[in-house]
Amino acid sequence: MTDNKYFNFAKHEGYGVITLRDLDYAGAKIFEESVDEISGKGEGHIIVNCESISELPKDWIRGLLRLQLNLKKETKLLKLIHVNYTLMNCLKKEGIDTSFRFGKDLQDALSELG
Repeated sequence: MTDNKYFNFAKHEGYGVITLRDLDYAGAKIFEESVDEISGKGEGHIIVNCESISELPKDWIRGLLRLQLNLKKETKLLKLIHVNYTLMNCLKKEGIDTSFRFGKDLQDALSELG
């Protein structure tokens, strides 16, 4: 488990959950350093809880895209949940709204991921 003021990563049976919190530049660096560790743990699919954020800075986007690529190599998926209207608009503005899979909540994400 990784827990800091920027994000929390919790392992569960067959999947992991990243809860995003304080998305500043320093946090993005820590997250990027953790991406290989998170994706290499063999935890399965990764669900990203976006409930407490309303924007995704470019440094964080880069980290999430790298995480997604790492997971794809292992035939695992990354799914964002609790994405509010403001955050979705931010993703559309960056042109990456179709790069990620989205779910309403954890239960919805788990039902699709199997």
